[in-house]
Amino acid sequence: MKTWQGSLAVSDHEGIVSPAYFVCSLSPNVHSRFAHYLLRSELYVSFYGALSKGIRPNQWDLPFDEFRSLPMLLPPIDEQRRIADFLDTETRRIDEVRAARQRIVGLMVLKRDRVIDGLVGGGQSVDRFVPLKYLVSSVSVGIVITPAAWYVPTEGVPALRGMNVRPGRIDASDLIQISHEGHLLHRKSRLHAGDLVVVRTGQAGAAAVVPPELDGVNCIDLVIVRPGAALVSKFAEYLLNSSYAKRRVSEFSVGSIQAHFNVAAMKAMPVPRYSVCEQERIVSDIEKAVEPIEQSVSRMREQDRLLVERRQALITAAVTGQIDVTTAGGGG
Repeated sequence: MKTWQGSLAVSDHEGIVSPAYFVCSLSPNVHSRFAHYLLRSELYVSFYGALSKGIRPNQWDLPFDEFRSLPMLLPPIDEQRRIADFLDTETRRIDEVRAARQRIVGLMVLKRDRVIDGLVGGGQSVDRFVPLKYLVSSVSVGIVITPAAWYVPTEGVPALRGMNVRPGRIDASDLIQISHEGHLLHRKSRLHAGDLVVVRTGQAGAAAVVPPELDGVNCIDLVIVRPGAALVSKFAEYLLNSSYAKRRVSEFSVGSIQAHFNVAAMKAMPVPRYSVCEQERIVSDIEKAVEPIEQSVSRMREQDRLLVERRQALITAAVTGQIDVTTAGGGG
């Protein structure tokens, strides 16, 4: 199923914009804030998805001629203004609730991170640290030379990119594919279950264990850490996502626009040395300690998702006349 994603905004500033954006000058019978809500409604987002064309894997383009030919649902200008006022008030209330919840989630995530930091031992005396390279089988990197040359739309081999990797999690919902020829030529970047993939560019240092269902896929511009017999994958994941490891990554990242972390720096990173039994115990302790925190965070995020749906449904109902804004509350 094809989906469309984009952004719309009302601006009262003059200037120059990228050709990737459409600029609309509204006629006198169109209220700008009403048009802003109308064009962001579920109805119009569905139009964009139906009219968009694929330009590369997982990326879509909405042709300008198709966009400007869309019909506009325009009630009288005074009604447009009332609808916009109503939506300004109601969406602001929802946004304020979401912002408060997001602050709470941020504090809960911070608490979780501090619990993990305390248990992985990043604050130990330095004599217990060894370079990571002594605890792993290998540290390598995914495809970095013209990876796009190997992209195919279908029937290829899935490949992870930095955008798929979050601390402790791999999002496999939007994987690109490379040709079987490219996969064969890049054997060193094939992933095995239990490997760790670490982001090199952007959110440098974010690490996650490769799950069994992604065994054999390829990867692009990621550091690949293959644990040896002395390193437990899950312990390494917690360690590499800890504040201690983030500081080390920040110290050795390069690039003025986006942080960039390389293989040599990963190999040289000092890490606390524990026996396998100690690592497994620490992983168990971490999971017990963070489980209630993660459950609370998950509930809060689900509630936020419902608020987003509520906000979008409200906009659609108001601009399409499904609710009478004069009796539904909000501003007048």
